[in-house]
Amino acid sequence: MECCYVPIAILVALASGAQPHPIRRLSDVVLISSADPPLRFRPDAGFSYLGKVPIRIDDIATGERHVFVDGEGQHVRRLLILQSEGFLPGVNDYYKYPMRNPIKLAGETYTRGTFIFSNAASQRAAPGLEADVTLRFLKARGYQPADAQLTARFARVVDERRRHEFIIFYQEAAADHGLTMDRDTTSNGDLKPEQASQGDALMQRAAASFSILPPKTR
Repeated sequence: MECCYVPIAILVALASGAQPHPIRRLSDVVLISSADPPLRFRPDAGFSYLGKVPIRIDDIATGERHVFVDGEGQHVRRLLILQSEGFLPGVNDYYKYPMRNPIKLAGETYTRGTFIFSNAASQRAAPGLEADVTLRFLKARGYQPADAQLTARFARVVDERRRHEFIIFYQEAAADHGLTMDRDTTSNGDLKPEQASQGDALMQRAAASFSILPPKTR
């Protein structure tokens, strides 16, 4: 399946009572975000843009995912997923997580990590949430991702009140690297210490698969 890059306007569906979300649009091969955070995201040349997936996490948070795929026919070689998420008005909470293995991207610090997750298990455990709606989105467009996904995650909080976060997921089929969840992960899906070299290699491939550019200034 091929998808051509064209300039399009991507307007976010608004949750009831939520503040307006920033506008994100695709220009040439760059996804441009106006806020939360303001940036330009460029995937490498192997990826095609599939579109936006609105997400809602119970009555707690809302946001969107933008999906880029590197695949042929039904086969998915790689995925890039950008997730922008924020707490709903009235939810008295904020994002709080440690900055593990930090990396600087376009001058901002991201926490990062590697893990394997199962699409099928995620769908069973959390129907209607991020993994479920993304898998349905991919399958509706003719793709059949492998169940076990080797994943690199980059995340950061993007506002002073810590009410919004931005995440980049890079995914490959775990089986393509000889990995399984049962043998190669801990109980929470993290790669076992003996697979540290696999995690390091994955993080290098992930970091090479995209560029984050600062927003243009007039």
